[in-house]
Amino acid sequence: MTILSLGRWRRRRALALHEEAMRLSEQGRNAEAIRRYSKSLELDPARPTTLFNLALIFKYRNEWERSLELNLKAHAFAPNDEATRWNAAIAATALGQWTVARQMWTEVGIDLPGDDGPIEGDFGQTPVRLDPDGDGEVVWAHRLDPVRARIESIPLPESGYHRGDIVLHDGAAVGRRRIAGRELPVFNVLERLESSEEMTWTAQVEALDARAIGRLGVLADYASVAMEDWTASLQVVCRQCSESTPHAAHDKDLAARSWQNHRRIGLSAKDSAVVESLMVEWASATDSRLVELVCQTAPAARSADS
Repeated sequence: MTILSLGRWRRRRALALHEEAMRLSEQGRNAEAIRRYSKSLELDPARPTTLFNLALIFKYRNEWERSLELNLKAHAFAPNDEATRWNAAIAATALGQWTVARQMWTEVGIDLPGDDGPIEGDFGQTPVRLDPDGDGEVVWAHRLDPVRARIESIPLPESGYHRGDIVLHDGAAVGRRRIAGRELPVFNVLERLESSEEMTWTAQVEALDARAIGRLGVLADYASVAMEDWTASLQVVCRQCSESTPHAAHDKDLAARSWQNHRRIGLSAKDSAVVESLMVEWASATDSRLVELVCQTAPAARSADS
């Protein structure tokens, strides 16, 4: 009969609980997985993989304080693990703990602007997926730091997001999109950090041809109103293509669409009167018809205590 020391027994039991928790998490039973991981850590507190996995569950529940605490503990035991540093930086960013976030980004070799406080840099353009578990709408955004981005497109009203929102996105890419001959990674949005002051309008219009829509674009630019022809730009792809690289057939389908007089237009601005005046002027100038104009206001900005 083999007799194990108490220490070895605790470590073996901790590993068994860890593996149980992994299986539960894969099945979506995260509440049970949390309990198993927690019991594993009671037996063996110095298990970085258990700390990391538990922190990952809290990350996707947006429970940032717990996620950061666990990632920093994992980092103490495995200081060279890059995934742990990334997730610690994401949680610190969500909490506005810029000293910690900067330390983690520096440790993974990312150059940052400034020496302290919020990171306000130019990390390029990126596509982000607004509702990964739902419709999965992908829009374009400009990255302010490795995991914060300001939305540049006009999201569909159904998404609940607005142009100008600052979002926190994941660090692992899920899919790619092409722009100007380049492929860029798509990042899933984790939450909205700051709400835009802009409102979104949906305009249902009857336009004779593409020149009328082009004229709307010119007038919108002059009025400082963002405009998108959603009828032309929206592309519905299967989930498999959305989470990888959409195949060429989707691009051909988009290009092959015949002109439709009835168009759905997205508009974004801060001033209702400016948008209403723009649409009246455009309809008059192009012999087009404004069928309906509906406004969706932006949500109140998140307070520091929320």
